[in-house]
Amino acid sequence: LLVTIISLPAQTSEEKEKALKLSQEAIDEMDKGEIENALLKFTQASALDSGNINYKYEIAHCYFLTRNYKKSISQLQQLINHPKVSD
Repeated sequence: LLVTIISLPAQTSEEKEKALKLSQEAIDEMDKGEIENALLKFTQASALDSGNINYKYEIAHCYFLTRNYKKSISQLQQLINHPKVSD
């Protein structure tokens, strides 16, 4: 049991690193105008590091750029009451 508890933070750290790498790739995709590819990568990043609200914001931005306003609003509504969000 102790081994399992000790190994969990390392896994979380690896997932966060992978999420960060995916988000950097997503930004590159956005710069090339490949919004759908960026959306996929941001979604994967968010699944790996659900505590990072920047990924959800970027997902909303991708939806906005593809004119899928309902999904964009839905993503942003999830962030409205988040403690890390300010005016």
